[in-house]
Amino acid sequence: MERLTDGIKDLISYDGMLQHAWMLVISIVAGIVRHFERMENEDKFKLNVLMFIYDLFASSFMGLMAMYACISACSDIYITAVIVGVSAHSGTKSLNSILKLIAGKFKVSVVIDSKDKKSG
Repeated sequence: MERLTDGIKDLISYDGMLQHAWMLVISIVAGIVRHFERMENEDKFKLNVLMFIYDLFASSFMGLMAMYACISACSDIYITAVIVGVSAHSGTKSLNSILKLIAGKFKVSVVIDSKDKKSG
Protein backbone atom coordinates (compact mmCIF):
# COMPACT_ATOMS: atom_id res chain seq x y z
CA MET A 1 0.00 0.00 0.00
CA GLU A 2 2.94 2.31 0.65
CA ARG A 3 4.05 2.07 -2.98
CA LEU A 4 0.55 3.11 -4.10
CA THR A 5 0.54 6.20 -1.87
CA ASP A 6 4.05 7.11 -3.04
CA GLY A 7 2.83 6.88 -6.64
CA ILE A 8 -0.11 9.16 -5.88
CA LYS A 9 2.20 11.67 -4.17
CA ASP A 10 4.47 11.61 -7.23
CA LEU A 11 1.48 12.14 -9.50
CA ILE A 12 0.19 15.26 -7.73
CA SER A 13 3.61 16.81 -7.14
CA TYR A 14 4.76 19.64 -9.40
CA ASP A 15 7.25 17.38 -11.22
CA GLY A 16 4.63 14.68 -11.70
CA MET A 17 2.11 17.14 -13.11
CA LEU A 18 4.76 18.60 -15.42
CA GLN A 19 5.73 15.14 -16.66
CA HIS A 20 2.08 14.24 -17.35
CA ALA A 21 1.48 17.54 -19.13
CA TRP A 22 4.57 17.10 -21.30
CA MET A 23 3.60 13.52 -22.27
CA LEU A 24 0.05 14.69 -22.98
CA VAL A 25 1.39 17.39 -25.32
CA ILE A 26 3.50 14.78 -27.14
CA SER A 27 0.41 12.56 -27.42
CA ILE A 28 -1.77 15.34 -28.78
CA VAL A 29 0.83 16.36 -31.37
CA ALA A 30 1.14 12.71 -32.44
CA GLY A 31 -2.67 12.53 -32.73
CA ILE A 32 -2.74 15.62 -34.93
CA VAL A 33 -0.03 14.17 -37.17
CA ARG A 34 -1.93 10.86 -37.34
CA HIS A 35 -5.13 12.66 -38.35
CA PHE A 36 -3.45 14.62 -41.15
CA GLU A 37 -1.69 11.46 -42.31
CA ARG A 38 -5.05 9.68 -42.47
CA MET A 39 -6.53 12.57 -44.46
CA GLU A 40 -3.64 12.38 -46.91
CA ASN A 41 -3.95 8.61 -47.33
CA GLU A 42 -7.67 8.86 -48.03
CA ASP A 43 -7.20 11.73 -50.49
CA LYS A 44 -9.72 13.74 -48.49
CA PHE A 45 -8.33 17.10 -47.47
CA LYS A 46 -11.58 18.04 -45.77
CA LEU A 47 -11.33 18.27 -42.00
CA ASN A 48 -13.72 15.86 -40.29
CA VAL A 49 -14.16 17.31 -36.80
CA LEU A 50 -15.55 14.13 -35.25
CA MET A 51 -12.64 12.01 -36.52
CA PHE A 52 -10.21 14.72 -35.41
CA ILE A 53 -11.61 14.64 -31.87
CA TYR A 54 -11.54 10.83 -31.90
CA ASP A 55 -7.88 10.85 -32.98
CA LEU A 56 -6.99 13.31 -30.21
CA PHE A 57 -8.74 11.29 -27.50
CA ALA A 58 -7.35 7.95 -28.70
CA SER A 59 -3.84 9.36 -28.98
CA SER A 60 -3.99 11.02 -25.58
CA PHE A 61 -5.27 7.87 -23.91
CA MET A 62 -2.69 5.61 -25.54
CA GLY A 63 0.11 8.08 -24.84
CA LEU A 64 -0.75 8.16 -21.14
CA MET A 65 -1.05 4.37 -21.00
CA ALA A 66 2.36 4.05 -22.68
CA MET A 67 3.81 6.52 -20.17
CA TYR A 68 2.48 4.49 -17.24
CA ALA A 69 3.89 1.28 -18.75
CA CYS A 70 7.28 2.95 -19.20
CA ILE A 71 7.25 4.28 -15.64
CA SER A 72 6.42 0.79 -14.41
CA ALA A 73 9.31 -0.62 -16.46
CA CYS A 74 11.64 2.11 -15.08
CA SER A 75 12.47 3.44 -18.56
CA ASP A 76 14.60 6.51 -19.14
CA ILE A 77 12.63 9.74 -19.74
CA TYR A 78 13.88 10.04 -23.32
CA ILE A 79 12.90 6.52 -24.33
CA THR A 80 9.60 7.09 -22.53
CA ALA A 81 8.97 10.17 -24.69
CA VAL A 82 9.75 8.19 -27.85
CA ILE A 83 7.48 5.31 -26.86
CA VAL A 84 4.70 7.75 -25.90
CA GLY A 85 4.97 9.54 -29.24
CA VAL A 86 4.96 6.35 -31.30
CA SER A 87 2.14 4.81 -29.25
CA ALA A 88 0.05 7.96 -29.50
CA HIS A 89 0.64 8.16 -33.25
CA SER A 90 -0.44 4.53 -33.63
CA GLY A 91 -3.58 5.16 -31.58
CA THR A 92 -5.37 2.11 -30.27
CA LYS A 93 -3.21 -0.17 -32.44
CA SER A 94 -0.41 0.42 -29.95
CA LEU A 95 -2.38 -1.33 -27.20
CA ASN A 96 -0.97 -4.70 -28.33
CA SER A 97 2.59 -3.41 -27.92
CA ILE A 98 1.86 -2.07 -24.46
CA LEU A 99 0.33 -5.40 -23.47
CA LYS A 100 3.50 -7.18 -24.59
CA LEU A 101 5.65 -4.70 -22.64
CA ILE A 102 3.64 -5.31 -19.49
CA ALA A 103 3.70 -9.06 -20.04
CA GLY A 104 7.48 -8.95 -20.40
CA LYS A 105 7.80 -6.99 -17.19
CA PHE A 106 5.78 -9.55 -15.23
CA LYS A 107 7.11 -12.53 -17.25
CA VAL A 108 3.72 -13.76 -18.44
CA SER A 109 2.66 -14.62 -21.97
CA VAL A 110 -0.05 -12.68 -23.75
CA VAL A 111 -1.96 -14.06 -26.73
CA ILE A 112 -3.57 -11.36 -28.82
CA ASP A 113 -6.36 -12.48 -31.12
CA SER A 114 -6.09 -11.16 -34.63
CA LYS A 115 -8.93 -10.50 -37.05
CA ASP A 116 -6.61 -11.67 -39.83
CA LYS A 117 -6.91 -15.35 -38.88
CA LYS A 118 -8.12 -17.55 -41.68
CA SER A 119 -11.00 -19.79 -40.73
CA GLY A 120 -10.89 -23.29 -41.90
